[in-house]
Amino acid sequence: MTPIEFFIAGEPIPAPRPRGRLVKPKGGKPFIHIYTPPDDEAWKKAIALAAWKAVGTTLDGPTRVDIEFLMPRPLHHFGTGRNASTLKPGAPHWHTVRPDRDNLDKAVLDALTAAGVFADDCCVCDGQIIKRYPRPGEVPGAIIRLSSLTQQETLQWRSDQEPSPKKKPSACPSVLGA
Repeated sequence: MTPIEFFIAGEPIPAPRPRGRLVKPKGGKPFIHIYTPPDDEAWKKAIALAAWKAVGTTLDGPTRVDIEFLMPRPLHHFGTGRNASTLKPGAPHWHTVRPDRDNLDKAVLDALTAAGVFADDCCVCDGQIIKRYPRPGEVPGAIIRLSSLTQQETLQWRSDQEPSPKKKPSACPSVLGA
């Protein structure tokens, strides 16, 4: 499969964690109601729409998904007054604050599954997740790259991971007390 790449503009939203609240019905036994907040629904719909337009079919087999999240920059990364649109020289490149990258990844994989890009996101076996701020001229969003993993790539990866033969360490007299 030829790698497929597409972009979704907007602020990346992480998958929310399930929440619980205590419900005390009148005359009944209290219970915990577990729910998932719908915070990420619009983001997931945008991903699903863009993915289905780009892919158009269900992928099967081992898949690689690379995601590059371009997180919105806070105002303190920019100058003030007439320099309000100029990025400060010391503004960071990497996004090192919340949301966590695993929750961002989960939202994307859930949206791709809901769109029918894969039957289940368990087929995603490889991929890179990058979380950074946009460069000048870029807008916040996510760049998603999908590709199929072939048997040859798997074999190549295994050979790259094989440890090289190690030489037996020479005894160091100072360590052995000689």
